[in-house]
Amino acid sequence: ITHNNAFGLGGGVVVNSNSYVSIAGNVSVTHNNASDSGGGVVVDSNSYVRIAGNVSITHNNASGECGGVFVGSNSNVTIAGNVSITHNNASGSGGGVVVNSNSNVTIAGNVSITHNNASHDGGGVFVDSNSNVTITGNVSITHNNASGSGGGVLVNSNSNVSIAGN
Repeated sequence: ITHNNAFGLGGGVVVNSNSYVSIAGNVSVTHNNASDSGGGVVVDSNSYVRIAGNVSITHNNASGECGGVFVGSNSNVTIAGNVSITHNNASGSGGGVVVNSNSNVTIAGNVSITHNNASHDGGGVFVDSNSNVTITGNVSITHNNASGSGGGVLVNSNSNVSIAGN
């Protein structure tokens, strides 16, 4: 899924509300652009998504939030098993991953979130309020940049984030 442009959300992939989707097995989401949020992948609200098994989400750009994976509110997302989220850019917050309010996200097992840039907060991962995020099992969050706060990870109020086993 390469070299696509969206004048709204999701340059590469958009998972609309109340959907169940698996992105797995040697998938590349690269060089996509969104005029709004989510240059690579957008998971809209109330959705369940699994991103796993040799997935590369790289070199995507968003004029809004999140160059890589944008998780909408009230969603459940698992990112696991040889996933690379690298070299993504956002004019807003969250260069690599944005977790919107009231969402549950697990990032586990050989995941690399590196070399992402955000013009605001959360260069690697931006966690919005009232969310639950677990980061465990050989996850690398390195060489990310934010013009505001949280070059690697920024956690907003009333969120629960667990980082272990890395």
